[in-house]
Amino acid sequence: MSLKTYIVHVAAFTERRQQLDKHLAANPFLDPHFILEGDIADLTDEILDRYFKGRMHSKSAGASCVYKHLRAFENLRDNDELALILEDDIHLNRNFTKQLKKVIAEAKERKLEGYIISLDDSILRYVNGSERKKGQLLYKKQADRFAGCYLMDKKAATLMLEECYANKIGTPVDHYQSYCAKKGIIDVYWAHPTIAVQGSLMGSFQSELGKKRLGKMNVLSFKIQRLYKRLLYRLR
Repeated sequence: MSLKTYIVHVAAFTERRQQLDKHLAANPFLDPHFILEGDIADLTDEILDRYFKGRMHSKSAGASCVYKHLRAFENLRDNDELALILEDDIHLNRNFTKQLKKVIAEAKERKLEGYIISLDDSILRYVNGSERKKGQLLYKKQADRFAGCYLMDKKAATLMLEECYANKIGTPVDHYQSYCAKKGIIDVYWAHPTIAVQGSLMGSFQSELGKKRLGKMNVLSFKIQRLYKRLLYRLR
């Protein structure tokens, strides 16, 4: 048994692919399918008119990233009941598969549907200590954390696509997910503990949107902030 895993990727990003292949090899439970269509050059007027509005209605890295996520949604809607969606610079924790299986089991046990489950802590937001319950991994929230690593079911993919087709998207995909949660279109859950982090924040890669690779001091600062925020949220 494996889990369909859609990976938002640009074929030219070979360094990311090499690192990601190592993570995939260490997690054979994941059945990877790379979303390669939708590079900036591929964004036709027809695509932009179908999916986007505002500042996202442009041939840009931001629109390309969102479109690749949407193609993952469409693949999930058409072919799967549940799938993992990853951005190509994600770093998976060593216990990733073990914890992911627990997350899936809890979602099934609680009969959740129409959901996204956030698995990474790239934005340094965590479940408050006062909310945590022994043995519980999933906590309902009104906003997504980040779109680097999340679990999604067919119903959520279908509902988010219907909203997109009707009203278009003018924001990054994580903001769109939060919008859909606040509108009651889908449910968003945060997994605790988190089991992944964005590689660009760890200095491994450039940001997908073209920012420079972080220097050693920036990476150290992020790691210190990460430890501090984990402690802070635990005490809340």
